[in-house]
Amino acid sequence: MILAKLAKTKMECWEGTNHVWIHIDSAHLAEVAELHLCLYLPEGLRTLRNLNGYPEDKNGTISITAPNEDIDLIIEIYTEGSVPHGKVSLSLDLSFNLQGQIHEDKLQLPLIIVPEEMSEQIRVDPEVAAHVMTMKNLNKPEFEEGPIVIIPPTTQLSENKLSPLEKKYRIDGCVRAI
Repeated sequence: MILAKLAKTKMECWEGTNHVWIHIDSAHLAEVAELHLCLYLPEGLRTLRNLNGYPEDKNGTISITAPNEDIDLIIEIYTEGSVPHGKVSLSLDLSFNLQGQIHEDKLQLPLIIVPEEMSEQIRVDPEVAAHVMTMKNLNKPEFEEGPIVIIPPTTQLSENKLSPLEKKYRIDGCVRAI
């Protein structure tokens, strides 16, 4: 029903960024009116608002009403300050009401926090990267065409007065190169 992947299984400990791709299959949600998704992060990791624009409450719980098609949700996470190296786990909770019963689905996503020196060794999952790029391109504002205004350059003439030293030592002329 729910599939989640990280763009990188390893993340830099200082100013690191990563993306979580969450896929929810709509075949299991035919009669669900609303579902709630919450991503719990270890200390030192933070999240930005989801790239899909679904509403979130102050705790970061994402609410999706009338999920009638497959959902591909993208959440960007980042490290704030320096995070201790080692293995951590991200927790993903999905809950929904189906025919009067609350159903929950939980996932754990392992993540390794590495020092900056190892950042060159971090590999990106191409499938997750493709979903992130697609979502960022969908959210990019379109270029609005409007009238083109050409502003001609202006020339300003000004008179400068030379000081007595400038008058005495100024050399007017040109240099010829041979």
